[in-house]
Amino acid sequence: MKKNSPTIIRAAESGNDPDRLAHFLSTSASSVTVEPLDQGKLSFRCDMVSLGPMTLIKAAYEGRMRNTRHAEGDKLLVVLPDEGTANIRGLSEDFASAPGKGVIIDAVHNRGFDIAERRRHLTVAVDRTEMQRRLSVILETSVGDNFAFHPEIDLSNGAGCLLGQLANFIFEGGSNIASLPPSVFANLSDAFFNLALGSLQHSFSDRLHAGGATASPRQVKRAIEFMRAHLHEVLTLEQIVQASGGSTRALQLGFQQFKFTSPMRYLKDLRLQAVHKELLTGDNVRTIAQVAQTWQFFQLGRFAADYHSRFGELPSQTFSKRG
Repeated sequence: MKKNSPTIIRAAESGNDPDRLAHFLSTSASSVTVEPLDQGKLSFRCDMVSLGPMTLIKAAYEGRMRNTRHAEGDKLLVVLPDEGTANIRGLSEDFASAPGKGVIIDAVHNRGFDIAERRRHLTVAVDRTEMQRRLSVILETSVGDNFAFHPEIDLSNGAGCLLGQLANFIFEGGSNIASLPPSVFANLSDAFFNLALGSLQHSFSDRLHAGGATASPRQVKRAIEFMRAHLHEVLTLEQIVQASGGSTRALQLGFQQFKFTSPMRYLKDLRLQAVHKELLTGDNVRTIAQVAQTWQFFQLGRFAADYHSRFGELPSQTFSKRG
């Protein structure tokens, strides 16, 4: 599954003006209004990091307030509290959110939330269609609109705790202007999607976990050995699966669990490493284009962008370093 590295976008807002907070929380799909419930006591600080299919907002509030969403959103909202309580208003029922107790709610059903006094939480907004697409790939069938998560997440232990830790790690890394390359965050966002799909309860959980386990480390190892032996050649996912001795679904899940990526993205990274090594130490007669094409990179513009994301420099800059 080929995907570009995300562009990292950062923004922040703070103060005590409810209209400014409402504008910050609103999206193109749904506007938000903010109503202070204790006159003159509202204050807030919100920091946002957007990484392609996921946006993370760390918010701190002082004072009672009501946030109201006026249209259906197009995201899944994962609310991970650090301090204080909130009442998240759903379409047919409300959900209490407090430390140790997260909530995942479809923005189609989210009418807003109420804050009592002091509150700090991290909200992860992920594309619903991207979550459905990823699950469809794993299950090898279309998921459609029947997909829904169980709304409550236990953050005190197990996978829920790990999901919260991963979300905070992604936010902290994305907030740092000198942070890791975007390609790293692409892998981290993949890990978040995969962990949510594989560990949180949803309408396809039984089907996802039925009929056999994830590929073993040995199957993943066989797939990687096959990739390394045939890096110069055109390879399909079907060939890699056959070499691993398992099924497509098992291998996809195995790479997600043990390598935090997909088989084809892992293959591309191996080839980028091979190009990097040859540009540094290879034959001076060969051009950058010839080296790239040897390792199955024929779209040179896309190759240069992927190379820069992976190594932090252009192929020509690496080439100029050779002795």
